[in-house]
Amino acid sequence: MSRPDVAGEYDSWRVPSTAPTSSRTSGAGGSRLTGRLVVETVLLTGVLALLAAIAWQWLAPEVYAEASESGFRVSIFEARREFGIEAWFAIVTGVAGVLAGVILMLRHRVEAVAVQVALAISGVLGAVLTWQVGRAIGPGAVADQARAAESGDLLEMPLDLVSYALCVVWPIAAVIAGAAVVAMRHRDGPPVN
Repeated sequence: MSRPDVAGEYDSWRVPSTAPTSSRTSGAGGSRLTGRLVVETVLLTGVLALLAAIAWQWLAPEVYAEASESGFRVSIFEARREFGIEAWFAIVTGVAGVLAGVILMLRHRVEAVAVQVALAISGVLGAVLTWQVGRAIGPGAVADQARAAESGDLLEMPLDLVSYALCVVWPIAAVIAGAAVVAMRHRDGPPVN
């Protein structure tokens, strides 16, 4: 009696010794993805910062000082309205941070840790850019306006921050939004590449 070829059957069930590797997470593919993340982060931050500066200029209350012989003075009522300038800065940069966090995390969910680091760094830069652009497109410095004004004239105060700590609203909002996107995707199941 002849036996079937056992070696041939065994060879058909042999498992390959090398497992395939993902090009997205290793080697040149990983560096391409990280480079793309950096470029997208810079572009998105710049666009959102410009839009946030325009929104801040549009939404913030106008605060006026009165020109005097010694320069200018701000009434108590107007000084209270200055709080609105900082509150609107916090709101518009917070919204920009949420948008940045959601957009970048949805596009680069495979690199969640790298996205969170990029959001934290770019958030601070975006907030500073929003602040500086808002100052630039708003009215000039009050001291310069007061030199050309007569006593009693109203001078519009520039958009400016007294509390520099507000520059962390954007990165905090971005990181929280990015983490929320990751949590939602893990709840629904593992990400599909």
